[in-house]
Amino acid sequence: PWTLFKAASSSPAALLATVRGRLDRRAGTDKMASDEEAALSSLADLAQTAVDEGPTEKFNVLLARLKDLGVAKGKKGRAVIFSERVDTLEWLKEQFLATGRKEDEIVVFHNGRGEQERQERVKEFGLADSKVRLFITGDMASEGVNLHKECHVLFHWDLPWSLIRIAQRNGR
Repeated sequence: PWTLFKAASSSPAALLATVRGRLDRRAGTDKMASDEEAALSSLADLAQTAVDEGPTEKFNVLLARLKDLGVAKGKKGRAVIFSERVDTLEWLKEQFLATGRKEDEIVVFHNGRGEQERQERVKEFGLADSKVRLFITGDMASEGVNLHKECHVLFHWDLPWSLIRIAQRNGR
């Protein structure tokens, strides 16, 4: 239940991936009761509907805060946005693209990227003349990655269970 709660708190895409993953892992086994499977299937349908509907109110609030802080479309401000779920990182990127942001303004940073690409993205974000305005990342950027050179705005999209992680993120 906590995994589903955390996924739902993160994004509709994270919830959908979590539910589908659970259904896939247990398909054809006797580990899942039929009522649990029906409930998860129903939850997957609801999550898919939420994904299809587009931005959530939480995302709209983020957009408003970014605008207030000068990190709006056409402005020079930059922001780092932390989330624990890769599905949420990709979902956030899609939501920003739907608002008119350009692909070259957004970096999605996670372990699924190669080491060289990750290093290039961090370097690019730190350049004064870079087009990148949004650095959307998981906790892998919370230690040993310096993102503060050209950026002083940080958002915790979803909060980790550990207060240490928040401190590590803030140090970036």
